[in-house]
Amino acid sequence: MKRSLPVQQVKVADEVLFSLMEVSLTPPSKPRIELFDEEYISKTLENFALSPTTLNSYLDCPIRFYFEQILPLPAAQNDFNGPLDSVFMNHYASCLIR
Repeated sequence: MKRSLPVQQVKVADEVLFSLMEVSLTPPSKPRIELFDEEYISKTLENFALSPTTLNSYLDCPIRFYFEQILPLPAAQNDFNGPLDSVFMNHYASCLIR
């Protein structure tokens, strides 16, 4: 048995439609980022070389460029210090010796 949903036509005022069209066609404003530390940024940019890759990164997304190139987060280190890491390393070393 096929059930159909009831359809109800609604009249929307032209002013509302024009307002919605204006909002949907207006490009979003670009976010503004305040500089983290002007002195730090200046020191970072003193010896900064803009390669084609970094230029493409900037053109693609200036915010991502800022946080990756100008104000990068420290990378996590992957040290072998977990409880299973020594087991795996010992097994790997024994395989190499064979």
